[in-house]
Order: sequence, then structure tokens, then C-alpha cells
Amino acid sequence: MTQDDNKWRIIISFSILFGWVMSLPYEGPVLFALADMKGINGDLVNTVTVFSHFAGLFLSQFFVKDVKRAKQVGQLGLGAVLLSSMLLPFTHSREWFLIIPFDAFLAGVVITAFAYLIFKGIPHDERRPIAAMLLIFGNLELILAHILANNIGAMPAFAVITLLLGYGWFQFSRIDIRDMEKSAVKKRLTLVEPERRHPFVPMRQYWIFFLFIFIITINSGIMFSVIYPYYESFPLLTSLYTNVPYIGAIYVLSKLVKTNKFQYLYIGLAMWGVTFILFALTGQTAVAFVVICTVMLAACGIFDLFWWHTMITNFDSVENPAGLFGTGLAINVFGVWSGSLLGMHLMSMGVDKMTLSLVGIGIVFLCLVIVYPLNRRLSEFLENNEFVFVIASKDPEKAEAKIDEVKAVLTRREFEVFELLVSGMTDAEISKSLYISPHTTKSHNRNIYKKLEVANRIELYEKYV
Repeated sequence: MTQDDNKWRIIISFSILFGWVMSLPYEGPVLFALADMKGINGDLVNTVTVFSHFAGLFLSQFFVKDVKRAKQVGQLGLGAVLLSSMLLPFTHSREWFLIIPFDAFLAGVVITAFAYLIFKGIPHDERRPIAAMLLIFGNLELILAHILANNIGAMPAFAVITLLLGYGWFQFSRIDIRDMEKSAVKKRLTLVEPERRHPFVPMRQYWIFFLFIFIITINSGIMFSVIYPYYESFPLLTSLYTNVPYIGAIYVLSKLVKTNKFQYLYIGLAMWGVTFILFALTGQTAVAFVVICTVMLAACGIFDLFWWHTMITNFDSVENPAGLFGTGLAINVFGVWSGSLLGMHLMSMGVDKMTLSLVGIGIVFLCLVIVYPLNRRLSEFLENNEFVFVIASKDPEKAEAKIDEVKAVLTRREFEVFELLVSGMTDAEISKSLYISPHTTKSHNRNIYKKLEVANRIELYEKYV
């Protein structure tokens, strides 16, 4: 099996699972169509399901820590989701509250596990377009589900996405991880290569990135709970046009490879502002829906591509890729849920469209306040990211002086270990790379920390990188 075969199997199986999640358990059109058919409260089921999916996304990182475990979890999890979801048309409401949250949780676990398969199965220089491909393919499945559920029926829609999920499981089962396991020792950059970005980044460095995801996706939740329901009198139009501008924006933006894309976050925020202004000033017409939907979903495409691209292209930069991916996706889910709750609360209070729009615009201004420090923080460790504008480059002379200081206090072997430590290698990888025992590696680590007056490798990284 070639590396290219593996790559496409990863892309196909992930996209199908991602599309299935959006079509059924996570606020999906098939979920609500099936619920209406069986007389079940779809909103209540969805609330439970959202938290289950959030838990799966976030918790997966704590037990999926290598590619072998990712493959095992993925194959078993996808199989269990496929089999249990097939029971939905034949069960009653009580079973629904068990099956759908269970499926949502497992789907979240498997999605997070894909981080290791992407990390190990797709070379770094081929990952740039992957985020766009996953988002586009997954949303094409969602569009198909919308059309079938809203215009043909719940059962045909359910049958199609279930068949697709089965095909996704088949493609996943054919992913070959043997070559991935052989290359388990990561190719890390070292501190003595000042022209290249150092890869090891502590997860806490991403805090403002996660904060931005949460705040911007609050508006996505308001979109689902307020703007879409306002135009529910155009079911055919909403089902056919749903997510078309979103896919278009992602496709166009992904092709702008020669342009620094961070500036498009400002454009996206401006588009969100225009969306709420138009919503406040226009009526319930088909033309208004098309215009608002185009601007709104194109902005969503810009934001989603930004943070998906940032995570996927930087799996090499963190100790646990599943931690970065799972945390980002979980925060997105929580942000959308928070926005939906806020929108429904405002609607229940009877507030008018102008007030709702002002709330949305207020969130846009809050994001504007965050964008500059977000870029400044990311630019400190993501120098080669298309979405990050590097404000100031590192001082080569200062970096060289730091290296000289380290060389002066460490032995030759300790300096070799030091380089690998700050490059992000684990103790096992260092032992394998230098042909020394794990005990010897740990001994060198203790000596290095003591001589350089740091407590652990995180402090070592922050002091010398």
C-alpha cells in the first residue's frame, strides 16, 4: 500500500464521519427529521447529544497517545457507531436517549483519534490543503442530508448517511499503520537551525487561540438558533442553499496560497457585522435570506479554515496532536452550544431583531479586540503558518549567545541531549536517537536541569527557545 493510498483513506473516512456527525447527532437535519417522524423532542435529544460529543472530543486525548491506539479506537468506535445507529428507526424515545448520546460520544473520540493518523500518515508538506478538503467533503454530505431530510423524507436521508458511514468504516479499516509505526520517532528540528521554526510548543501557549474559537463560535450558535429559524418559511431554499457559500469561501481562500491569510480574519469579522445589520434591517424574504446566508456562511468558512488549518499543520509542534485537535474541536462545540442557548434565551424574552443583532455585533467587536494579540501570540511560535503574520523575527545573535552559554556549562553529551530535549523529543526517542539507555537519558536530563537552573523541560523550552 502506498502512502498516497493511506492519505486518501484517511481523508475519505474522516470526511464521511465528520459529515455524519453534522447530519445526525450534532444538531443535524436527519436527527430532527427522524425525531419528528417518531414524535420525539429533537431539541432535548440534541442538548444531551451535544454534551456527549463534547466529552468524546475532549477526553479522547487522554487515552489516544499513539498511532496504534488511534487505529484501534477508530476501527472499534466507528464499527460501534455504525451498528448502534442502525437501531434508531426501530427504537422508542427511551432508547434514543441512550443510543444517540453514545454514538455522539464515540464519534467525538474517533474524530480526535484521527489527529494521530493525519500526523503520521500524511507528510507535513502535504497537510496544507487537508483542512479545506475535510471541511468541504464533510459539508457536502451535510448538504445532501439537508436536501433528503427536508424534501424527500427522514428514512431515505437516514439510509444514505448510514450507507456512507459504512463505506467510511470500510476505508478506515484499510488504513495501514505499519509504515507509520516504523517512523514513530519524529523528525524534529533543533535549536541550532535558527532559520527554521522550532517545533515544540507547550499546549498552554494556545490559550488565546482557544479563546478566539470559543467567542467567534458563539455567533455561529446564534445563527443556528435565531437567523435560520427566522427564514423557516423557505424550506426548499434553505435546504438547497445551506452551506454552499461556506464551501465556496473555504475553496477560494484555500487557493490564495501567495497571500498572508491572517488579514482575512478581519474581513470575516466585518462580514459577521454586515450579517447582523442586514438581519436587523430586512424582512422575511427569499432575497434577504440568500444575501444574509451568503455573507454569514462565507464568514464561517473563513474562521473554520483558520483554526482547522492552524491545528492540522501544527500537529508536529505539540507533544500530543490529539490534545490540540480534540481541545479545539471541543471548544468549538461548546461555543456553538453557548451561542444557541443565548439566542434561544433572548428569543424567549421576546427581544426584537435589532437587540439580537446588537448582541451579535457586540461579540464581533470582542473578537476584534482579540485578533491582534492572537496574531502576536501565534507569531511567536508559528512563523511558517499561512494564517499568521510574523510581527518580529527572532534575533539570531541573541539565539547564538544563548547556545554559547549552554555549551559553556554542559558536557558534549549533555548538549546533545539538550538539543533533543528542546526539540520536543520524548525520553524514549532521545534514547533511541543517541543509542543510550533510558536510565542514562534521565540522568542527563537531571544534570541539564540543575546546571541550567530550570525545573523541567517546559521551563527549559521557554528559557532557551
